[in-house]
Amino acid sequence: MAQNLMVWLIERRVLLEERAAQLRKQLADTEAEVARLGAAEVVYQQYQEEDAEARHPAPRPGSRPWKRPPVAGPRCPRVPSARPEPSASC
Repeated sequence: MAQNLMVWLIERRVLLEERAAQLRKQLADTEAEVARLGAAEVVYQQYQEEDAEARHPAPRPGSRPWKRPPVAGPRCPRVPSARPEPSASC
């Protein structure tokens, strides 16, 4: 009986050691994936910031902001007429 108990204890210890080794490997793989995803987040965030700056560049210090040139309104056609109309706004 004592011999059977000793065999069971050794087998159980070996089994648990193997399982612990597998779990350590899985944990290392999971931690490596977490690290890769963290690095990917940083890279993607930098890409988004650079893309946003490329579309809307920040003004340089001391520079004046760009202003849109004035848009001309609708022009009155220059049509020769026989006599000018007094109410014409053009």
